[in-house]
Amino acid sequence: MTKDSAALSRALNWAKRANEFSESGSSLDVYARLLYHFGDAKSGIEFEQNAIEELKRKGQPVVEQEEVLKRMRGGKKNEL
Repeated sequence: MTKDSAALSRALNWAKRANEFSESGSSLDVYARLLYHFGDAKSGIEFEQNAIEELKRKGQPVVEQEEVLKRMRGGKKNEL
């Protein structure tokens, strides 16, 4: 919800640490979006795919994440 680069950078570091502690569909999704935002499209797409798999495993909806993945694959940055 912010465009502040410093805040987003801190969020990226916290999301990375959260996934090192315990991966969840939600934390993988946040990390994927931040990676993608900072220009690491390949890793962002990979983590978004992992998020979708994890959410599906737990029986949670994935409609939003699948749309995000579609936009990532299409190269759209500002809509994530």
